[in-house]
Amino acid sequence: WGSDNPENFEKPAKSNTRRIELDLLIAFALLIGVSLIPNTPFNNWLHGSFLPKQEVKIDYHSYIVGIQKAIKEKWTPPKGDHTVKMAFKLHRDGHISDVKFTKMTFSSEKDAAALKAVVDALPNMPAMPAGAPEDVDIDFTFESHTSDNSGK
Repeated sequence: WGSDNPENFEKPAKSNTRRIELDLLIAFALLIGVSLIPNTPFNNWLHGSFLPKQEVKIDYHSYIVGIQKAIKEKWTPPKGDHTVKMAFKLHRDGHISDVKFTKMTFSSEKDAAALKAVVDALPNMPAMPAGAPEDVDIDFTFESHTSDNSGK
């Protein structure tokens, strides 16, 4: 220490140099291997996905209007004043699940007409908007104030 004479410094042994080179080679191979594994922090960082994702704005209004139209076109309300409420899950591929009545009239004719409208409207459901989730929960109200079959 304190001497500028190069002879006072120890020269690294060749085996130490080779060991460091080997360690660096192994570390580099591990980094390459880890970068090939999807969804690891290193891979996300490497490919820039560590940046915050931009929020996608989805226009659900026109989608909901399309669903309302498709169901309403298939609904033939029985005579009388009544309200039927249903809920279901609409999936991106167009099928529905978890269909249930949330308010029934306990008139088989009126409740069946509402269920039939939902089932018959399936082929006419609009496609989900781009960026929409895998499924959406739909609450639908059938309301009729008629004395004949002409009003919806």
